[in-house]
Amino acid sequence: MSSPTLEGANLYHLNRLGKEAWEAQSPERRERALLQASDDLAAFASSPEYEAAVYEQALWLLGDESELAINGVTSIGLDGMSKGYARGKCPAHICPKAWALATGTAGGPVKAGRLRSGDPWRCLIRS
Repeated sequence: MSSPTLEGANLYHLNRLGKEAWEAQSPERRERALLQASDDLAAFASSPEYEAAVYEQALWLLGDESELAINGVTSIGLDGMSKGYARGKCPAHICPKAWALATGTAGGPVKAGRLRSGDPWRCLIRS
């Protein structure tokens, strides 16, 4: 098993949906995110998916969702719409996808949120 590296993270995100968000960050911020992600997931270093989990965690740490989760936000609302976060057993400081990879959770990541509206139309996010 190899240790997560900046080069490995760049290759991992190259053909994934988060590519633009990853590349928008400076190499220094990416490196710091990788170090934090490695620390966050150190307990799972023997997991076969550890490296991928670290790369997912690093990307998540660079986004807004992590800040909300880490600060204990369970729902947000604006003008009649709200989004709730159900994290299951996933700790607040860990990305749901990284948690699923590191723990081998069957069925993929835990559901991270749902939109609700008071209007007759509904917004649904499918996992």
